[in-house]
Amino acid sequence: MTFLEPYERVEADDGYLGEAPLKVRCPKCVTVPAERKEMMSMVRHRQETINKRFKDWKILDSQFRHDVRVHRDVFAAIAVLSQIAIQHNGEDLFEVEYSDRMEE
Repeated sequence: MTFLEPYERVEADDGYLGEAPLKVRCPKCVTVPAERKEMMSMVRHRQETINKRFKDWKILDSQFRHDVRVHRDVFAAIAVLSQIAIQHNGEDLFEVEYSDRMEE
């Protein structure tokens, strides 16, 4: 949360409900209008597509069996390889029309 800009928010599942109402948007938040829930679902699905790519490397579901001091570098390398695949190998993410305007 500390890295977000003053008006920047994140989409999350309902596990984060109540964490930081001004920064986290969850499907069950009382401040989320019903017409935005489908868009929020698409945004979360897009993020799960990235998570799946990380899981394909088994970085998220296996015990790291090397020196813990290199874990960050290994994770960063997988993130970079995933980014290259998105940008240059035709493994694009699907587009999501997103609007987070605060209703007056």
